[in-house]
Amino acid sequence: MSKKFNAEDFKKTLDGKSLEELKKIEQKVITECDAIDKEVTETNFDMPVENYAEVAKAIKHFLDKQTVQWQYTLGMVAMYDFWKDECPKTIPYAQLDSVLRTIGNMQFTGYNEWAMVVAINKYFEPLRAKYTEVTQRVYDAASKHQMVMEALGLVQPFEEQ
Repeated sequence: MSKKFNAEDFKKTLDGKSLEELKKIEQKVITECDAIDKEVTETNFDMPVENYAEVAKAIKHFLDKQTVQWQYTLGMVAMYDFWKDECPKTIPYAQLDSVLRTIGNMQFTGYNEWAMVVAINKYFEPLRAKYTEVTQRVYDAASKHQMVMEALGLVQPFEEQ
């Protein structure tokens, strides 16, 4: 596991830097972001086998209820098609992240749907620590880049937007 990112400490390192120094820091951060993006793209999780059929059916049920704009249909079809009858050996980070975020933004009605959500949560529990670590690295890299861009005056701080 990588060293925990401290946003305040990183922000302090930017104080008093010249424009040229900030541009060099930005290039270093962009290189770091690219490396993290590559690593994330190559990250796969071992799929739990137990209860796969039940969970795949529940995920497809929830995805099938979605109304999306035209530009999202290809992604939704790919997400739906991933959940085949046979359990895949692995799930790519992007697929896992997409399904968790999509389902995480839904609302659920009635006991049957609530029980399906609980089954999905239990199914993905063994992946939680690794998923959280990878996701945090993505957030940390994005935060660093945001802070550098703020120091360069290219964007306003989040709280002021």
